[in-house]
Amino acid sequence: MNTFLKTAPLALSDWMIIMPVAVLIVFVEEIRKLFARQKVALAS
Repeated sequence: MNTFLKTAPLALSDWMIIMPVAVLIVFVEEIRKLFARQKVALAS
C-alpha cells in the first residue's frame, strides 16, 4: 500500500513534532468551547 500511495512511515522525530501540536490544537479548541458554553449560559 505504501508503494501504491507513494507514502513512507513517519520517523520518531516527526511524531515528536506532530503530537504536541495536535494536543495543543485539541486543548485550545476545548478552551474555546468552554468559553462559548459560558457565553450561552449567561445569555439565557
